[in-house]
Amino acid sequence: MDMLATHTPAGEWITNDRQILDSFGRLYNNPEISDVTLHVEDTTYYAHKVFLANASDVFKVMLTSRDWQDSSKPDIYLDEPYATATVFGEFLRYIYTGQIYINTDVAVSLLMLADKYNMVDLKKACQSFMERNFVTIAAENHVLSWYQYSKRCGHKDLERICYMFIQNNMDIILESPDWHSMEKETLLMILRSSDIILTDEHKLYLGVEDWLTQPINENDLQQNLKDTLQHVRFPMMTPKQLISIEKREFVKENWQHYQECMLNAYRFNSVPQCLRQNENFDEVEIYTHRNYTHAEYNICATIKITQYSQRKPFEYSCSFDAAKTGSYADNCHKYKWELQFWPRGLQKPALTEFGNAYMIQTDEVTLAITPQGRNENAFKIVAAVIGYEDGLQYVKHVHRITHDFGTKMMFRIKHLIKLGDLMSDSSKYLNADCLQVYVIIRQV
Repeated sequence: MDMLATHTPAGEWITNDRQILDSFGRLYNNPEISDVTLHVEDTTYYAHKVFLANASDVFKVMLTSRDWQDSSKPDIYLDEPYATATVFGEFLRYIYTGQIYINTDVAVSLLMLADKYNMVDLKKACQSFMERNFVTIAAENHVLSWYQYSKRCGHKDLERICYMFIQNNMDIILESPDWHSMEKETLLMILRSSDIILTDEHKLYLGVEDWLTQPINENDLQQNLKDTLQHVRFPMMTPKQLISIEKREFVKENWQHYQECMLNAYRFNSVPQCLRQNENFDEVEIYTHRNYTHAEYNICATIKITQYSQRKPFEYSCSFDAAKTGSYADNCHKYKWELQFWPRGLQKPALTEFGNAYMIQTDEVTLAITPQGRNENAFKIVAAVIGYEDGLQYVKHVHRITHDFGTKMMFRIKHLIKLGDLMSDSSKYLNADCLQVYVIIRQV
């Protein structure tokens, strides 16, 4: 009897989940046994309350709560803007199949629907996709829209990632399709920043003018001109660039907004620093550099290491003359710098147990910056490492530091890049086996 009582019959779990999911998928937009019809703009979707309520607690309230006046009606009309209406069908299909195709064009629209109907799993999937795919060519880049939406809805991690890409890659953002429809507050955030990395101020101004002349912004043109132009750093342009702006038809038509900006820019670029001390030029942000990479500004040195994978550990060094101010009148006054770079790790002395000295190779990819001659000033230093993905060149990794060279003459940035990432076969830092770094030095 005891043996029979402890006997366990043979058995196994049968898994048929694929077939079950397929059968659920066949119910998508199927009118035969549908018990609720969703209307989104001009499109009708045949659905099932049990699927909707199971996927979303928002749908559950809409379909079951007595406080919702349409809960018992067979037809529900959903108010969806164009952006979400165009993807609502795929969103609904996901509820039935658990599968959805996300690309950069539809990601934010799907995230909006996932937020609205509180579908946590889809919300996580959209955020994960966007956090992994913000690096795209300018024509397909939607980071501006992603940033604005994530900031509005409290998606902090996505907001931070998008903000850093915008800050470090303004040249790509200026050519992205979302630039024209960007919210004014986002544009002002960009214009107020001294930390953005871009080619030059002239290119940024052309982007501002492009935004101002969009039909969506024409009704508030006068106010938009007043709000934006005060943050454009016209003094950071060369006289040649200023003259080219004066000749633009849009500028001529709205000269009353430009006149004072242009006058201040010409004054700043024509009066040397020794005569500007009582003018308060240096106390206003428009008279300070952003992180410009164009050689004409004399604040950016470009380090290029070719045939990186074939080189033995070595030290790269170069000298660099950086402009003291942003004024064209001060072009002859520069600070001299020595840059040293150890792109395959730093060599350090070590001792054997017997006291003999030898050199060891560390994984500390290191950049050292030293002024030539005594320098008592503080400087902002930006080391921007270039990356490559799908044929796109962009700023992938940035170190931002403020250092007072009056207290310590040499400044080192250790672990500029992870050596393992740099030396891997699929390294995103190398293009044609070339490593490139921008070093930007600006006086505080």
